[in-house]
Amino acid sequence: MKEEKTKETLGQRLKSAREAKELTLEEASKKTKLHINVLSAIEGDRIETITNSFYAKAFIKSYAQFLGLSEDELVRGFISGAKKPAKQVLFLEGKKEREAFDIIGILKFFSVVLVSIILLLSVLTFAKSFAKKQKTAKPKKVASKTVAQTKEVKKATPAKESTVVKEGLILIIFAKEDTWLQLKRDGKIIFKGVLAKDKKETWKAKDRFELWVGNAGGVVLNLNGKELSSPGKKGEIIKNIVITKEGMKVK
Repeated sequence: MKEEKTKETLGQRLKSAREAKELTLEEASKKTKLHINVLSAIEGDRIETITNSFYAKAFIKSYAQFLGLSEDELVRGFISGAKKPAKQVLFLEGKKEREAFDIIGILKFFSVVLVSIILLLSVLTFAKSFAKKQKTAKPKKVASKTVAQTKEVKKATPAKESTVVKEGLILIIFAKEDTWLQLKRDGKIIFKGVLAKDKKETWKAKDRFELWVGNAGGVVLNLNGKELSSPGKKGEIIKNIVITKEGMKVK
């Protein structure tokens, strides 16, 4: 009796087809983009041990198509010859062989991460809202104090100024041109220099001012709110201008 020829398994058919093309397992892996461990498992008829049936059928179909075999026939052969259903796992590629991860465990992990992100965003939103309320509340208190203080200053200022006008002298000098001045207040020099054009200065004294002017027509004087006009002509130098409550006179 003749010995019956042993029928090739799915993996053996694929391996024979690869070897007929004179391809190594590594070369086939590079060209198909399938991990070498996947191809090894397919040719060893143990693909169902590393991935589920869905991915196994896809890998077999892709490998068969690359080798020029009938992918539909081989996939049907795989389905009919499968001994047990594969676990719901994913095969992960890498430099080192890695363990398969349970899909349900991955989904649970991402659910926990998502819930944590939602809680964190809620806390940040609440904190931002709370900080904004506090920030807008503070300026109101400061503003109210500032307004109150301003009112007090406005009330106090007129009383002080009126007292100074009654008891002493307020002299305002306005420069129409750059003018050299020397000003004494109650016998003491308080200013000596050039008063620039369009500048105005105000001084206070108890009894009298003594003024020297390098350009008498370049300044205008005002005493206690009354204009005294210019003490002289433009370019004229006048010394010993005395200013008292009675007015202005030159000694």
